[in-house]
Amino acid sequence: MSRRLDISDTSCQNPAFSATSGERQILDRAGIRSAGARPAPERQESSTVSRYLVRPVQPGDIEILSEKFGDRHFLDDRLLRQKNGLGVLFTAWSGDDPVGLLYLWLEPAEEPEITAALPEVALLTHLEVLPELRNRGIGSELMKHAERYLEDHGHEQVALAVHEDNTRAAALYARLGYQDWGGGKIVCHTYEVRPDGSVVREPEKCYVLVKYLKSA
Repeated sequence: MSRRLDISDTSCQNPAFSATSGERQILDRAGIRSAGARPAPERQESSTVSRYLVRPVQPGDIEILSEKFGDRHFLDDRLLRQKNGLGVLFTAWSGDDPVGLLYLWLEPAEEPEITAALPEVALLTHLEVLPELRNRGIGSELMKHAERYLEDHGHEQVALAVHEDNTRAAALYARLGYQDWGGGKIVCHTYEVRPDGSVVREPEKCYVLVKYLKSA
């Protein structure tokens, strides 16, 4: 299972958390501000018709998704979780071709810091767009679709985690209204499936970002 891009919140940050000056400089460069008071409503973007269809994964999608993105273990796992009501694997399509993925994690967070400070909040995880189609708005479209799903189901906040060195992704999340949770870096994990089928769990340091939803 891959956990990055990701993470969660309920209503307010834990006052015991604080980012160091060095961490704040990294976040400042990415345009991330600290969560605290509820942010002003986002400016509405001009209305455009998306070129991409975004929908939850279906069983018949797994073969072509595996061809395009690999990691059949991840796809099978997320499809099963979706069937059990534990999350939603959103897929983006251009015609008959899959171009992007995003998993909405609806279970309790695996990271104890998130569970303690941000309980019962959905996490955006495993955002992936085909390399040749990046910077075309597919990632933003997937994230906005997942946010609308959460709003329709009464969620007040959403969260995600981003690798400490990925300022480019952090800048995207800042433009979409995500804020630093104020808790500094935490250890997240990625999961790699080896050719023999074994799963390797790798730790990495991430920042947690949160966003208020329109249903709040």
